[in-house]
Amino acid sequence: MQTSATGPTEMTRKLAAGFTLIEVLVVLVLIALLATALGVMQFDSGHQQARREAERLRSLLQLLREQAVYEQLDFGLRIEPWGYRVLQYDRRNGWQPATRYAEQRLPQALRLRLQVSDELALPGQSGNPALPQLLVLSSDEVSPFHLFVEHQLNTVVSLHSDGVQEARLDYAQ
Repeated sequence: MQTSATGPTEMTRKLAAGFTLIEVLVVLVLIALLATALGVMQFDSGHQQARREAERLRSLLQLLREQAVYEQLDFGLRIEPWGYRVLQYDRRNGWQPATRYAEQRLPQALRLRLQVSDELALPGQSGNPALPQLLVLSSDEVSPFHLFVEHQLNTVVSLHSDGVQEARLDYAQ
């Protein structure tokens, strides 16, 4: 430290004083910007994944319904806890995987649970993985159903239809 007869020089006093108010404010602004950016870039929560998957399923049902009517085709959905796939009815070969639609697998923490009326189920339908549980017919009808999208065994959203109306989403509170 440089000193003079009267004490430390002005230059050494400035260096020893620490940060200026402007420097402290700049650092605080940078920290605030980083915190805001992290808040915006939230990690994809299971609830968000469940809601997106339910929206995807509702859109798929609407698309299948339109395609069934316009092209006079019958479709079915095979729902499993881990995902779902679209089947198409062929008069010669019965239910076959629909080549236009890929099988959809859910993220690890998500699960599907389907409820359909026992009166409407075809014999052997629920236990046979080659048969659909939900029908989307060329007559613009859909099997009545209630489908739950769960995250870690808690229902996040449900998708349901009475068979005539479009499928609706209900979000858990």
